[in-house]
Amino acid sequence: MNQTLVRLWCLLFPAIIMLTAQVTAQPPHSTKMQKKIEDLRKIKLLDILELQGDQVEKFFSVYNKHQKNFESLREQLMQKSADLQASMEKNDKPETFTAKADELRKLIREMGKSIDARFDDVKSVLTPLQYAKYVVFETRFKEELQQRILDRVRQKRKDR
Repeated sequence: MNQTLVRLWCLLFPAIIMLTAQVTAQPPHSTKMQKKIEDLRKIKLLDILELQGDQVEKFFSVYNKHQKNFESLREQLMQKSADLQASMEKNDKPETFTAKADELRKLIREMGKSIDARFDDVKSVLTPLQYAKYVVFETRFKEELQQRILDRVRQKRKDR
């Protein structure tokens, strides 16, 4: 690892720890929490991909475009899910459940297409090795984040 990356890691590591700590204190689906998770994702991507020169700008230009679309779809999904939940609690007609559930499934498919499009588009700005690292990162990030949160909760319980 070169000196620049070591210095960058030394500066960013405390930020990652603080972000993880703050994420555990936020309610689920909080806008602040999502922003902090996304910031953590970007920090880790910079470290893992080892982007060079103008690659950083090209990568994040593509990535951010798709991320905005994904976040919009996620917000729609949360709203439609809440609508369906409210319908069930009001004991609406069965047809209402089916229609709203189908709307949710449509949004889920759109989210999948959005993710797939992001993979295709970032591939064009990354080397084959960077692309492979990106794919592995995206498949494991959520699981690693959940594990960090669980570890933090367990540690807090031990400290009590």
